[in-house]
Amino acid sequence: MIASATKRAVSKYSLPGSALLFVLIAIASHELWQVEGFTPTGLLAATSRSLLILGLCTLGLYLLVRLVGRLGAACGLRLGHWGSDAALQAFIEAKRRRLLRLRGRERPLARGRAQLHLGLALGELGTRGGDRDALRQSAAAFRQALPALRLAGRGAKRVQTQRNLAATLLRLSRSEIGRDSLKEAEAVLRAAAAARTTLESDAERRELRVLLCAVLTRLGRLEGGTAALAEAVAVGRAALGDDDPPVTRACRQIDLSRALAVLGEREAGSLRLAEAATLARDALRVIFDDQAGAPQKDEAAAWRLQLLGTLGQALRCIGERNGDPEALREAVEALRSATPLKTGRNAYDWARVQDELARALLALGVQAARPELLSEAYSASESALSILTREAYPFDWAVALSTRARTLVALVETEATLRRAGEDLRAALEVFDRIGAPLQGRHCRRDLDRIMALRARTLGREAEGRAAAPAPSAPLKLRPA
Repeated sequence: MIASATKRAVSKYSLPGSALLFVLIAIASHELWQVEGFTPTGLLAATSRSLLILGLCTLGLYLLVRLVGRLGAACGLRLGHWGSDAALQAFIEAKRRRLLRLRGRERPLARGRAQLHLGLALGELGTRGGDRDALRQSAAAFRQALPALRLAGRGAKRVQTQRNLAATLLRLSRSEIGRDSLKEAEAVLRAAAAARTTLESDAERRELRVLLCAVLTRLGRLEGGTAALAEAVAVGRAALGDDDPPVTRACRQIDLSRALAVLGEREAGSLRLAEAATLARDALRVIFDDQAGAPQKDEAAAWRLQLLGTLGQALRCIGERNGDPEALREAVEALRSATPLKTGRNAYDWARVQDELARALLALGVQAARPELLSEAYSASESALSILTREAYPFDWAVALSTRARTLVALVETEATLRRAGEDLRAALEVFDRIGAPLQGRHCRRDLDRIMALRARTLGREAEGRAAAPAPSAPLKLRPA
C-alpha cells in the first residue's frame, strides 16, 4: 500500500516538479551567464548552455567512475598494490555480487571480465597466505571465464585468462599428490599457443612459452625420463628474443636455466650444467646492474633468489661430477648469498634454495672432511623443512627430507642417527611412490639400503664391544658384626 501510494504521488507531482526545476535552472542560468534582457530567447539559450555543461560533467564523472571501478582495481591487483587483505576480500565479495546480478543475462563479456577479475583477486589472496582453497577457487573462476570470453569474441582477453589459469595450476601442483594440475596447465598453454591469430604480439607468445617451460620443467622433475625436460629447454630457447630489453630477457632466462640444470643433472657430461650456470650468471648481472628496469624490488629479489638457486644447483652438480672443490665452494657461496632474500611471497623458492644449500654443503663437507660444513648443512635442511611441510608441498618435502637423512648419516654415524635417517627415507619413499616419481624413489631406496647396511654393521660392532668388555666383579658382601 505504501509503495502504491508513493508511486501515485510521484506520478502526480513529477510534471509540476520537473517544470519547477526547469524554471529554477533557467533563472540560475540567466544570472550565471549574465544574459541581457529577461526574454524567453535569452532564458532558453542560457538554460541550454547550462544543461549542456551539466550533462558533459555528469558523463565525464560517470566514465571516470567506471574507469576506476573496472580498470583501476584490476591494474592494482595485477601490480600487487592491494594493501590489506580486507580490501582484497571486499573486492572479491563485490565481484561475486556482480556475478549474481549477471546470472541469466545475455552479457558474456561482462560475465567473462567479472570472472577474470575474481580469479585474479583469489589468486592474489592464495599467493599471499598460501591458501590452497583460494587458489582452487581462482582456477575455477578462470575456467568459467573462458566460455564467456569465447562467446564475446575477445580472443586476446581469452589468451590472458588461459595464461592466468596455467600459472594458478602450476602453483597448485606444488601441493597435490599427482600431476593432474600440471597436465591441465600444459593442455591450456598448448591450446593458447595454437590460437596464434588471437595473440596481439610476439611478446605474448614468448610469455606463453616461458610459462610452458616452467610447467614442463616441473613435470620433468616428477617423471623419470628426460623428454619433458628436453622439450622445456627447447621451448625456453624459443621464448628468448633478440629484441627483448635486458631485464625482460633476464627474467625469461630463469626458467630456461632451471630446465637446463635439471636436465644436466640427469645427463652425462657437464655441458648443459655449464650453460645453465652461464645463463644464471648473465641474468644476475643484468638484474644487479639495471635495477631501474625491474617493476618492483620484491620481484627483483624473487628473480635473484631463483637464479642463485639454479646457479648453485648447476655448480654443485659440476663439483660432484668432476670432483671439483672450487665449483662446490662457488655453489655454497652463491646459495649463502640467497639466504637474506626471503620474503613472505617467495618462501617456497627460498626453502628450495635452502635444500640446495644443504646438498652443496654436504658434498663439500664430505669431500673436504670438514664437520662444521656438515652441521651447517643439517641446519639448512631443517630451515627448508620448516616451510616445505608434507601437507603444503609433499614432493618438495620428500626431497628435503631425503637430503636431511643423508646429511644426518654423514654428520654422526651412530645407531640412533641411522635409525632416524631410515625413518626419514621411508617417509619420503612413501610420498615418491604415491606421486609417481620413479627417479627420486630409486635414489631413496638406494640410500635406504646403504643406511640399513651401515646400521647392521654398527649393531654388530656394538655387540662385539659388549662381548669383549670384562664382566663386572660381584660386589663384596660384608658380614654383619
